[in-house]
Amino acid sequence: MRALRAVLLTGLFVLGTFAMTGSASLIDGGEVHQGPDPVVLWHSSGGDEVLTLDGEGVFMALRWNGGAYQVTRAVDLNVTVNAARLDVEASLLAVGHANGALILDLDTDQVTQEIELPDPVDDVDWDDDGDVWVVHNGGLRQAIEHETGGPSGVRTSVMSAGICSLLILEDGRVLTGGFDQRLRVHTDEGIQDQDLTGLGGAPTQLIEDGNQVWAGLSNGRVVRWNTTTWASEEAVSGTAPVTSLTLDGQGGLWVGHQNGRSVHMDSALTVTQEHQATGKVISVVGKSDGTVHLVSITSTSTRVRLLDLDADGDGVADASDAFPDDAGQTTDSDGDGYGDNTDIAGGDVFPNDPTQWSDRDGDGYGDEADGTNGDAFPDDPDQWQDADGDGVGDNQADPDGDAFPEDPTQWSDRDRDGFGDAANGVRPDDCPDANGFSSNDRRGCPDQDLDGWSDPDANWLVAQGADAFPTDRTQWEDFDGDGYGDNPDGTTPDACLTAGGTSLRALVPELGATTRYVSEAHYGCPDLDGDGWADASEVGEGMDANPDEHMDLDGDGVGANADYNDTNPLVIDIEDHCLLSFDDLREVCLGWRSTEYQEYLSSLNETERNRMTYNYWNQSLAGGSSSGGLDMALVTEVGIVAAGVFVVCSVVVVLFGAVTKRAKRPSEEKAFSSFEFDETANEEALTGKAGLSAIGGLDDAMWSDDDSTASTEPAEAEAEESPEVKSMVEDVVLQTDEGTASDGEAATDVADPAPTPPDGESEREAPPVPEDGLPEGWTMDQWKWYGHQWLEQNKGA
Repeated sequence: MRALRAVLLTGLFVLGTFAMTGSASLIDGGEVHQGPDPVVLWHSSGGDEVLTLDGEGVFMALRWNGGAYQVTRAVDLNVTVNAARLDVEASLLAVGHANGALILDLDTDQVTQEIELPDPVDDVDWDDDGDVWVVHNGGLRQAIEHETGGPSGVRTSVMSAGICSLLILEDGRVLTGGFDQRLRVHTDEGIQDQDLTGLGGAPTQLIEDGNQVWAGLSNGRVVRWNTTTWASEEAVSGTAPVTSLTLDGQGGLWVGHQNGRSVHMDSALTVTQEHQATGKVISVVGKSDGTVHLVSITSTSTRVRLLDLDADGDGVADASDAFPDDAGQTTDSDGDGYGDNTDIAGGDVFPNDPTQWSDRDGDGYGDEADGTNGDAFPDDPDQWQDADGDGVGDNQADPDGDAFPEDPTQWSDRDRDGFGDAANGVRPDDCPDANGFSSNDRRGCPDQDLDGWSDPDANWLVAQGADAFPTDRTQWEDFDGDGYGDNPDGTTPDACLTAGGTSLRALVPELGATTRYVSEAHYGCPDLDGDGWADASEVGEGMDANPDEHMDLDGDGVGANADYNDTNPLVIDIEDHCLLSFDDLREVCLGWRSTEYQEYLSSLNETERNRMTYNYWNQSLAGGSSSGGLDMALVTEVGIVAAGVFVVCSVVVVLFGAVTKRAKRPSEEKAFSSFEFDETANEEALTGKAGLSAIGGLDDAMWSDDDSTASTEPAEAEAEESPEVKSMVEDVVLQTDEGTASDGEAATDVADPAPTPPDGESEREAPPVPEDGLPEGWTMDQWKWYGHQWLEQNKGA
């Protein structure tokens, strides 16, 4: 029976203390439970269930669940409890109270035995036979064994100072501690065997650990004895009385004090941990998870404080420490298994990202390629992403960054023009070292007019596709190489794409007309004569070879520029016109229709011909008389000039007369024959005909100073021979034409005879004159020779 009790007690200790590793560091986790009444018993078998008994006799079973204790059952014993102790199997509970003791069956929650005693029972314990020992502090002051039927008669020696503790060893020996600071050892028959004294304090708490017994004294010290030799060791646990002892399962124990202090001592009696609770510590209970519950009581409550494991000693309880074995890490916010402390190696650089934790290059992107924002270049702080997977980082702030982050075939762009340098890639740059934006013939080459076609260079000519017009963005191609672009919507577009030319314009038939043409811009077509007109558009045979002409509407071989009338093939010049158009009575046509005038002109040199107009010639034939063919404008002009000459001459004569009058006053009285003033000369001068008949005046001989009789003959005869007057008149007439002729020329012009009719026709008879008279501007001589033509043209008029 003793061996069985030893085994059961050992198991009970293991169950209650196996998780209380004294070597493990524990930290205060705060209060986790507070009951309304102070308890006398708080027992745990090592699991999550706790058995308690308070001072009012209420027994409860509690279960630790979700960080709190919950009541699973309760029994009210209705007694005032002083002490309680479970049997070895933890199936029976012995309770000492004010009126004795009782046994509670925990399987049925029924009281199986009532022990009524005259004195209060202050402590109880079970022996290996299942009998209950009770202790009376007052009265008998000894420990007494009670069997099922009543007292067995076995009791210990009396301790007159009173008993403060009781312990039944595994071998049946009975230990009692007295307030007299002595510890007595008795056999299982109650006979005292040892009396251990000199403790320095009353042994208020006793507990067995194999062949050792621990005692907690009222002076706060702890003594350990060997139960064979009773040699002792002592250590200081505190200053307040010891109120509880709990084995840690590793040779050490927890010591609770009345002031709430709880101390752990290892097997060498060295204090390894210290904790503080509220009230008096009555129990230290190890939990299955390695934590410890520090149970204390006050006068009104029971409190449980969590001593949480801190295996790595980092000050964070293992339950809260994501890394209980790593003193450098305590939290793992994202649960990726890497601690949040980045002050040590291996810390989680991304504490809130469960897919990332390290960043070797420190660029802020995680090294896990499959994680969030994974660093494709974990050892390159300048790169982290490679969207196109070409092995070149996308960060373009890095000189080596991918210039084309979404194109796996391109990555570099040395000239920064947007075209990649990889010749085999998409949209490769044909000029990788020359910034340019061409895209049609070549990519990425200089294109100064930005039309998409690259400028020609030594390696790329216009013939190969370069821009034929590098400064004109509207043109780029010139198939025929004539300098005009092929884009019909561009500047000076080439109208003949495949035929080079220099034309600038073309004749185009006017809409709705067959003989009228308009000019339109027409560049780059053949133009053999270089006149700017496209050869294909020039009208008329041979016009494309004549630089002065581009149109011959009447097909007479003479262009419109030289042709007097390009609508009539019979009319080329003014002569043709005048000879065919008898209704044109202009002087020039009259001259062309006068054979005599034309024959006369043929005898003159070019200068003379230019001055001899038809009207002037005709006037000379008429001897100064007015005729239908006389140029009245010329006559008027000549008249004005002649009148001026006449006035000047008159003034000269008057002045001359005034001067000579004084000199000849003695002979003023001269004899004159009859003299009459010729009114004809005056009229001719006023009408512009002076010089033809207005020649006269007094002869100088008539002003002789001698007494001879003056001649009264008219002055006309001498006047006709006066070279001075004749010269003056000729000059006036010639100046009305194209300049002043020499004296010889004037004499010749005036002296020319009237034109003679054509040979063989001197006797030609004039046609009948119309009823209205000769046509305006015609002379009788003209009518004689051309009147029949006029009549033919004006039949029916």
